[in-house]
Amino acid sequence: MKARPTRTEALEQLDELYDSVPGIVCRGLCHDSCTVIDASELERERLRARGVELPDRGEQMALRGRVAAGERVRCPALSGLNTCRVYEVRPLICRVFGVTQSLRCEHGCVPEALISDRDVAERLMGIEVVSEAVTGVSRIPSAPGVNGVTSGLWRDRRPASGGRGGTSR
Repeated sequence: MKARPTRTEALEQLDELYDSVPGIVCRGLCHDSCTVIDASELERERLRARGVELPDRGEQMALRGRVAAGERVRCPALSGLNTCRVYEVRPLICRVFGVTQSLRCEHGCVPEALISDRDVAERLMGIEVVSEAVTGVSRIPSAPGVNGVTSGLWRDRRPASGGRGGTSR
């Protein structure tokens, strides 16, 4: 049986998963895409430490309904200047914006490479496994296989991408 990782080891694993995401030269125009997002509990802890609290699951459902009705709902991590206040510790879902097949940047930002939706789902699952091991909290509802991640909890996300220029990862 594999030993449970320490918090430090879990954060290192999280950073390794983040580093596996191709970079993108961001033009800083995508802040309107920064809306209702979710994250693993470990990622949420990092955001909380920086003063950002993501909505709980019930609030997220209500917010997604408002977005579907055409209302603009801003990510709680966006500053008044439309930059990400937690850019250095932003969740994976934010990091994959613009570099995945289904979350292409509409502003012409070009990624180093594209990754498949399945690759994203596998990375998200990896983060959930690490997060749950150290926090005891699972944020992914029961679903068959990795495809449940993208089709369930992570479906229809327009993640934050950092909201500022430069190369992001």
